[in-house]
Amino acid sequence: LILLPFVGNIVNINLPALVDVPSLLTAAGFGILAGFAFSYLPLMGAQKVSPALLFRSLGTTMPQMSWRTMVKPQVVVPIAIAGAGIFLLAVLVTNRISLVGFYALGVFASFVLLRGSGWLLQQALRLVPPVSFTAVRNALRNIYHPGSSAPVVIVSIGMGLAMLLVISLLNNNLQSQLLGAVSRDAPTFVALDLFPDEVEALEQLAEEDDNIIQFQSSAMLRGSVSKVNGVDAATLENVGEEAMFLLSGEIPLTWVRDMPPATTSIEGEWWPADYEGPQLISLRRTIKSQLRVEVGDTIQFKIFGDIVETKIANFRDYEWQNGINFMVTFSPGPIEAFPFNYLRTLKAAEGAEKTTERKLVRLFPDLGFIPIGDALSQMENVLARLGTAVNVVGGLAVINGLLVLAGTMAAGRKQRESEAIIQKVLGATRAEILWVFV
Repeated sequence: LILLPFVGNIVNINLPALVDVPSLLTAAGFGILAGFAFSYLPLMGAQKVSPALLFRSLGTTMPQMSWRTMVKPQVVVPIAIAGAGIFLLAVLVTNRISLVGFYALGVFASFVLLRGSGWLLQQALRLVPPVSFTAVRNALRNIYHPGSSAPVVIVSIGMGLAMLLVISLLNNNLQSQLLGAVSRDAPTFVALDLFPDEVEALEQLAEEDDNIIQFQSSAMLRGSVSKVNGVDAATLENVGEEAMFLLSGEIPLTWVRDMPPATTSIEGEWWPADYEGPQLISLRRTIKSQLRVEVGDTIQFKIFGDIVETKIANFRDYEWQNGINFMVTFSPGPIEAFPFNYLRTLKAAEGAEKTTERKLVRLFPDLGFIPIGDALSQMENVLARLGTAVNVVGGLAVINGLLVLAGTMAAGRKQRESEAIIQKVLGATRAEILWVFV
């Protein structure tokens, strides 16, 4: 509530101070499940401690639980349930089970790697011959003696750095995806609803003008989805974001004979170039799971008031920045009988954007050209500021991690005090004990 308005002013983005109840409840759910999962095993171990041992104990070191105890159902099942709860809550929040699954695998692999590194470090130090310098010898022994917090510290620092790395990679990938490939490959101008004679004039200009280095076109008309497998589109619920756009009303449609060159993979079969059968369509692969459809299912479109029955021939993958692509692409057939216009994209040579823009306005005053390049420049400024906000949040997360690590270190304070007393009795000086701690 205090920091967000200040951060918003710094990055020039409106970040209002508000209490978002769903987010707080979600965070509480994660906190309760994680707190239970991490405290259950130590509590089970505490039951094995006898009162006599508590009175004789030199510190807070707890006896290690045997693996036979740790694999008992009363120990494993509650922790497994808590872990499954964390996983399911993450799936509900993100609605991306594959994303959560890969993240869970990454966390598990990181934990095994870091915990294994701590174990290897302790085993290696046991093999090191005792050094003559007492403080260093005792400090190294503290790393591998029973009850040492070294493995926990290694995991805590490693996980904290991994989280910071994830935040940095997400920020960099976001800017690279939206500003790197897009800025390099995206057209400078887009023109909609062009007639054939206007397309021919633009093609001639592109051939004569060296400042225009790329020119693409595609037939375009508009229509809406009325039914999916016989079910009214207006009644469909719980569909994904792209599928929601597909069902939102009139959307851009096209038809082609050959598979678009920007397509990377395909599920199903593409129609032959001389196809003349019933109307087929190709959809983006993400629509398959979001709309819960398969190859061979039917989708009914309403185009200029007429009903067009189609069958799904294939699903394809493509990136929007790699060229002109439509979410719904028809095969040749009845779709060609409807009136259509053209969508055209032009890419100007670097540094010639303004010159090309003035020329287009002068030669084609009745056409509307969308300046994609200007929009990308504005987006670049917004993302740069957003990146700053992300870094601030990442910094706060790392500070929280350091506080948790400090708490972990402080938990063994009583044990270290007991050891210091023994060392003092055996003749160690105050300076030597402090040096060992350092």
